[in-house]
Amino acid sequence: MGNRILWQLHLEWLKFRDHSAFRVLIIAYVTLLSFGMLIFKALPELPGGTMFEDLYTFPSIWKWLGYAGNWLSFFCLGFLGVLSVTTEFSNRTARQNIITGMSRDEFFVGKVILILTVALVATVVYTMAGLTYGFLNSTFLSPSHIFGTAGAWVLGRYFLMCLGYLSIGLIAGLLLRKTGLSIFLYLMYAVFGEPFFRWVIHMKAIGGRSMIYYPVNALGYIMPPPLGMNELSTMTEKSGVNFLMSTGEATIVTVVFVTSFLLLGRFVMLKKDL
Repeated sequence: MGNRILWQLHLEWLKFRDHSAFRVLIIAYVTLLSFGMLIFKALPELPGGTMFEDLYTFPSIWKWLGYAGNWLSFFCLGFLGVLSVTTEFSNRTARQNIITGMSRDEFFVGKVILILTVALVATVVYTMAGLTYGFLNSTFLSPSHIFGTAGAWVLGRYFLMCLGYLSIGLIAGLLLRKTGLSIFLYLMYAVFGEPFFRWVIHMKAIGGRSMIYYPVNALGYIMPPPLGMNELSTMTEKSGVNFLMSTGEATIVTVVFVTSFLLLGRFVMLKKDL
């Protein structure tokens, strides 16, 4: 079993190691997540006065870096999820794999292994960047202080967030199979489609707090903005309904949707013509 997984991962690596778009997206993700926050260091004075004074220290670094990683994952990893399958169809390697003896199930499992690996590597980059910033800038160090009250589970949440964006990109690519159309579907759903459905259709038809339980909305709350959440919570509670989501709720919703997307992706792969 282990050898089979390694073989499929090696096969995916051979397919995409020379793919220019893959390289650009991975390099952009690693570079921006690792060094993007240094922009604040270059400023003569941080905006907001003391608001950002703990930006690089433990445990605040995990929140700031996680929020930045959320945006980077949305673009870089989401697009990687799309390309992981659309490239196969445009190059006809998917059909070739099936003709040469690989089952559709094995082909799809290879894609799942690929996105799991990408999510893991992305989490390692997040971990290394966070530890580096924290150790270089924190004066008080202890095991409990490094991760704060959230604990090391923040790394698990980050992995799940990365996997969520990759899964949405994967299903978009499987449904349309054209890179341009799939990326357009991915962006349209995340930026316009889901918010419109939540606030206009769901809110009017059902109402209440159930309109927050959607995949992209949940992913945004796995690594929420480091500032302003308490004020937003107070404002929404005064309106009678709390439209914010806790990280625990976001985690559960994301697990459900990632599982559903992967099951749907397997169904599409088994039923659709190549």
